[in-house]
Amino acid sequence: MTNYAIVAMQEFNSTNAAQDVLRNVHLMLSAHLTELAQDMIIEALILKAVALRLLGRESDALKELEHSWRRARDHPYTKMFSIWAGAYSRFCTCPVFERELDNKAKLQGRIQRLRITLQDEIVEVPRSFILPGQLQAFKDAAAASYPRLWLLKPHALSYGAGMRVLRSPSELPQALPGWHVQEYLQDTLTVMGFKFDLRVYVIVASSSPIILYVYNEGLVRIASKPYSLAPDKLLDRSIHLTALYPKPPEARQLRTVAQLLARLHHEGVNTTGLWERVTASVVRVVQLVLQDVVSQLSQESASSPCYKVAIQA
Repeated sequence: MTNYAIVAMQEFNSTNAAQDVLRNVHLMLSAHLTELAQDMIIEALILKAVALRLLGRESDALKELEHSWRRARDHPYTKMFSIWAGAYSRFCTCPVFERELDNKAKLQGRIQRLRITLQDEIVEVPRSFILPGQLQAFKDAAAASYPRLWLLKPHALSYGAGMRVLRSPSELPQALPGWHVQEYLQDTLTVMGFKFDLRVYVIVASSSPIILYVYNEGLVRIASKPYSLAPDKLLDRSIHLTALYPKPPEARQLRTVAQLLARLHHEGVNTTGLWERVTASVVRVVQLVLQDVVSQLSQESASSPCYKVAIQA
């Protein structure tokens, strides 16, 4: 709910809404601070920071943001760090970009067009098929590459909801609209035996011309169980998805990109080359989205350095 409230405030740029948020958050925190769950407090503080920013109180906004960060950082529950990051990812963002990046079908459609029209493979992005329109193409690809595995994903859900590994098209759901299938990268890089993904942060300083900055730090999520492709493990989502909880003890050592790269380097991985590949793919995807949505932005927002986009890699 916090994320939706933040996007709504930013999209409509409503000072009245921002003032209402400040009043409600103040009442909630002052009346029930000792009773509220820590995740609610953290999200409330970030919501307050966004409202303050919309009201032009930048220094106060940053203080609230730091306050929420310290609470998350010092909390013993590892999920609290992810809760803070998820809410923070909305702190300074463009709603148009968010809508285009959050919908997997829209993003995959753009990547497919890029591959066809520009012959740009974006090799780090696996083949995908948007259902039901590309059902036959998926069946043909599955038959040609059997026994390759596939990953079923809903277009607009998060935290791994609805996702699962498929062995063949016969395992597709009855109702196909709202789903797409992506080639499952079976020979995946693991750390300490676990699958992982990254949340990479990109600042869009300008969309015309396109100027991007990739932050050299980010967040890491690892799966709950060690990686395995054993037939009896394929339906265990805790092995193949990184968004599920509880996390293993190893997760405490791998919260940030810096920690991950240090560990991978220890395991013999060329981390310099790996990070270059990650950033190159992330920048290419953001460029692709920008090229399509820049016409939807007002002249004022198109030249304003006010966007931060978080991408799962």
